[in-house]
This record gives sequence, structure tokens and C-alpha cells, in this order.
Amino acid sequence: MYENYPAHRPALDIGRAPHPRNVVRRVASLVLIAILVIAILLHIVTPAAAITHRLLRILHASEIGVGNWFGYTVAASGSTIVVGAPYANGGAGAAYVFENGSQARILRASDAQNGDGFGRSVSISGDTIVVGAPFEAGGSGNPAASAGAGYVFERNQGGAGNWGQVAILHASDLQTGDRFGVSAGISGDTIVIGAESEDGGSGDPTGDSGAGYVFERDQGGTGSWGQVTVLRSSDSQAGDSFGNSVAVDGDTAIVGAPHEDGGSGDPVSASGAAYVFERDQGGAGSWGQAAALRASDAQTNDYFGTSVAISGDVAVVGAEYEDGGSGDPTSASGAAYIFGRDQGGTGSWGEITPLRASDPLTHDHFGCSVAVSGNVIAVGAYQADGGLGDPVNGAGAGYAFERNAGGADNWGEVAILAGSDAQTGDEFGYSVALHGVTMVFGARSEDGGPGNPASATGAAYLFAIGEPFYLPMVMRG
Repeated sequence: MYENYPAHRPALDIGRAPHPRNVVRRVASLVLIAILVIAILLHIVTPAAAITHRLLRILHASEIGVGNWFGYTVAASGSTIVVGAPYANGGAGAAYVFENGSQARILRASDAQNGDGFGRSVSISGDTIVVGAPFEAGGSGNPAASAGAGYVFERNQGGAGNWGQVAILHASDLQTGDRFGVSAGISGDTIVIGAESEDGGSGDPTGDSGAGYVFERDQGGTGSWGQVTVLRSSDSQAGDSFGNSVAVDGDTAIVGAPHEDGGSGDPVSASGAAYVFERDQGGAGSWGQAAALRASDAQTNDYFGTSVAISGDVAVVGAEYEDGGSGDPTSASGAAYIFGRDQGGTGSWGEITPLRASDPLTHDHFGCSVAVSGNVIAVGAYQADGGLGDPVNGAGAGYAFERNAGGADNWGEVAILAGSDAQTGDEFGYSVALHGVTMVFGARSEDGGPGNPASATGAAYLFAIGEPFYLPMVMRG
């Protein structure tokens, strides 16, 4: 029991030895202070933080089938995950909604037909999901083969907990083969849909140059989703495939054009590009081009723009055929590039750094998928071979990077992720989604779990991102 001291202690009698219990308490206090000082110093001198990632669950569709490719696309918002399976149901396609790791709903188009490819793209923002079907034939009567469509679903539409379809989106200038819906993104009340094979507008001046279409909620009436503009690159050319990938966050959209040829004069064939658009750029309500992004080390056939992602002032662009940096040491090992708003000047979008895997190998296709949320970036490499020694050919891998890992403002690799049941040809990492503490990788060619009941039916892997800890590790109370 501790002694009870008076409010005002008498003067210390230096002629008396301290009580043994006081000595013990003082020594313990000094040790505690020393531990705290060391912990603080470690935090100061070791800014590089690592993130723990824990596999929570492997997701499979309730209706598995050979070649469904469940996991071809994934999206996440909070505890809700959407997984596309574009070849399910005879190629009509489906998308599966999971809540807290359990399947809650299967989404299908109200006008589904074989071969539509519904689920080729998926995106979610809060209570709204958009699903692309790039091979849909233009609506009633199938007037335009593979013109494509997008479908909007809302939570609690048609009953509590239900996800009901509220809109079918088509391009205002739809034509055969546009592939509208090959990519889709949503943020709040804004949807962007890519049409990589659109031919440049009226008169089709540039075959397969591509386009992006912006829709807004309540445009054309309460509850409606109306088209507000068409996005095209300022240097559009035939075959660019602008719209192959899209992403949107708030008032900023980014569109990939992986077959673009390096800018004016086409100096670098299929090196690729991505284009940033901002709301009110060029006038109230307009979506004007704010920047054209290209890799600082662009080379022929890098396909920069294969994948794009954006969060706040950070954009990420994948180049899955990039050859490993200077000297091209690893063909198609792949890369991803980080760009920042105001990097290099106010209003600019400048390159911050390229990302590459710590264990690159030929034809890993790192950058085939990218996602960013806050201070975390995830990148898929769907042809990675299972780590050291390549034990599992084409099993695939995912890579996590964190801002300030390895130094202030550095984007350092903090984890390499793979399926706990990895097998040859799973293609883990073909798609990726990231939101808050949720990270999801799609493995479109996984064979249905134990026993491999259905070849390439597909799977998705749900990871939880833990609290950062510092290296050397500091124990926390």
C-alpha cells in the first residue's frame, strides 16, 4: 500500500536513508521514463511505417461456373464489396454484392442478353453501384452491336437491404462497337463511363480513339442520371483507346489511353497516356482537360494508362508492359506511376515517382490494376509467379505501398500479398479495390476453392489493413 503524504512535505532530512519502497518506486519511474524517451526517439528517427495486412476472407460467388471470371473487376466502399463476373450466365454477366464479407445480392441487367459482358466494369460510391456491359447492343431491338451500356443500382431500392436498378445509361451518340461500359467510375453524384472504341464523335474522324461520358444524378429530373458531357483527349488520334480505364474522385476524373503514341508527332508508339479532367475547368459545369500525363521514361508498347486511380491530390497510372526501368532488364514486368496535383507548379499534375515491384520478373504485368485511398496504394501483378523461385506460375500477386515508408513523402513497398490457396494460373491481382481499411484483389481464373470444382470460375480476396507500426517495432499500450 502506498504511503499517504501530507499536502506540504517537511524539509528533507538528508541525514536519513531513503525508505526501501521509495528507492524501488524511484528506480521504476526512471526505467519508465527511459523507455518512453527511447520510444519517442524511435518514432522521430524512424519515419518509415509498415502496414499489416490480414486476409479476412476468400470470396466466391454462390453460383460458380466454368469460365465465369468472378473477380475480373472489384470495387469497395466501406464494408460493401462488388465483384464482377462478366462471363457468368452465358456471358450475360453478373455482379455480386458482399456486405461484411457475406454475399448479399446478385445484380443482373433488367434487359440481360447472352454476351453482354455485364460486370466487365464495376464501381461503388456509398449507396450507389454502377456496372458496365460493353457488349450490350444498344437497348431495345439491339440497334447497335457492342455499343455498350451502364447500369445504376441503389441500396434499399425495392425494399430494405435490396439493391435495385434505377437507370440504364447509353451514350448519346452510341454506335456499333463503341464498347461503352468497358470501364466505369462513380463518386457521389457523378458517374464516368469509358468507351474505348468510340470513333471521335460526329463523322467518326478517328477510329477507336475513344471517349468518356459523364453522367450526373438528377440531371434531367429528380432521380434521373443524365449525360452532361463527353470527354475526349485534346490530342485524340485513331487507335488511342481513350476510355480503356477511368476513375473519378469528387471534381476530378482521370481517363487512360494505353495505345496513345507519346504526344505530338507520335514519337513512342503505344507508350500510352492518361488525361485529367476537372469540373468547372473552362466554365461553370464544364469538364475541361487539366493535364495530359505520360511516364517520364516512356517507351514503345508500355501501355501506360492500362489502369488508373485517383484519391484527392494523388493519381496513379499503371503501365503493365513497362520493361523494368533503365536498360529494360525485365520485359513486361510492369510499373505504376504516381502523380500529384500542384507537383511542379500550381494546377499542374506532375510525376512524383514510378513504382516497381521489389521482386520483378519478366511478364509479371505489375500495374495491370491500381487503386489508391489516402496514403495507401495497391497494385496488381496478375502474372507474378508466387515469389522466390517462381513456385506457382501465374498465381499472381498484389503489392501495397504507403506514403512515408522509407522516408518523408516516399512511397515505399510495405507488403506483397497473395492468395492463401494460390495455384497455377489463378491470376490474383487482375483487379484491385481499396477503400479505407479494406483492400480487395480479384483472381479471375481461380478454380472455385478446395478441389477446384470449376475452372476459372474466379475468386476475390478480402484483406484488412491494420494500424501502422514503426520499424524497429515499438510496443504500444
